[in-house]
Amino acid sequence: MIHPAGVRRKILAMVVLLAGAVGARPVYGDPIFQEGVTVDGTLVGTFTVDTYEEFSVVGTSFGIAIQGGFNPSSYALPPGYEYRWIQTVATTLPAYSWQSPGGTYVDRTRVDDGSGEFILARSHTPFYNDGIVTPDGLYELPFADNPSRVEGPTAFHGTWSLSLVAVQARTDLGDFNQPEPGVTRAIYQLATFVWGFDLDAQLRAVPRTPIVQVAPDPLALAQILADDPDVATFGNNAWDIRAGLPSSPGVIPEPSSYLLAASALVAVGVPTALRRCRPRAA
Repeated sequence: MIHPAGVRRKILAMVVLLAGAVGARPVYGDPIFQEGVTVDGTLVGTFTVDTYEEFSVVGTSFGIAIQGGFNPSSYALPPGYEYRWIQTVATTLPAYSWQSPGGTYVDRTRVDDGSGEFILARSHTPFYNDGIVTPDGLYELPFADNPSRVEGPTAFHGTWSLSLVAVQARTDLGDFNQPEPGVTRAIYQLATFVWGFDLDAQLRAVPRTPIVQVAPDPLALAQILADDPDVATFGNNAWDIRAGLPSSPGVIPEPSSYLLAASALVAVGVPTALRRCRPRAA
């Protein structure tokens, strides 16, 4: 069953978003974090965070608000590719009952498939915010999140890893954000930004600073997708996680980092830490 905190979290997030829409807090502020995204020596754009603050409901929940977005540079993705976000999360208090504290999962709102477990990713897409891309006048690829938990715990640690990715289009005319049955599409992980929050001694949510840009890790991201129990969305060979920039049309791309790393593991033996008895429930 879904954890009660998960239900409350989604409701509270919607309240926060609506509050922002009616002016309860500024929609934008001065940049708190701003950093260029450079891939293979090419500046592809800039990621900016302009809101990063506690946003708790006294007596009900503790949490934070983060907001910003990505603006491309003069570099243009090859035809057939689009920018999206993929976000993963690891916390001491997971949002859903089938997740384990400290485990890392794709951050997607989950819906019930009838079993009561709330495993299926909403809109059948791995991309954050259902893959919806609506430029807001300030950012071409906006980003906002309002993670929270119901008051009661005396300790909390949460880490969110937001990856900017370039996604290959479908060959049919279906929803770009959904997997295409029988087709493996490339996802190029361009940059990852790590943020989060903790609960201090006064039980206040404290955003973790500084926000850090880390090197993409396509092998790790591919493993997280492979471990997700929503096989229709994340598995079935739907996605090939790669590093670098998408190849130009007509050029045969190099093998992905995931495939190269997997080959290396086969050659030298799989380390104990990577052996799994069964796919982890995400």
